[in-house]
Amino acid sequence: MFDGNNENIVSQFTNLNEWVENWLSKKINRNLMHKNDYRWNRKWWSFPEVKEVLGCLFEAWKYYYSNPNGDGKAIWWKDFCYPLLDRIMNYRGPFAIEVIDETQENYYELPCEKEV
Repeated sequence: MFDGNNENIVSQFTNLNEWVENWLSKKINRNLMHKNDYRWNRKWWSFPEVKEVLGCLFEAWKYYYSNPNGDGKAIWWKDFCYPLLDRIMNYRGPFAIEVIDETQENYYELPCEKEV
């Protein structure tokens, strides 16, 4: 799907929903089974805090993945993605009330539904 050219990757995603569903959810694998680990909701867009934080991540991603110096990806992951995802996916975060779906594999792509 991607040819390795950062500018091509960035230009393929024009909105947040598209980016979360087709890029971010494919890159992030977390154990969503254990009650003291990470939480996620396939309707992430219905949580205002989560939508705002992911929107910020998307904007930073576009900037840093377009970085011609080559260090933009590492900066984005280290300084933006990991700390913010750890915060919103924390078992005490916005998805705290999520019921654990025990039919899922321990590690898998983040499930997403399209925003209606």
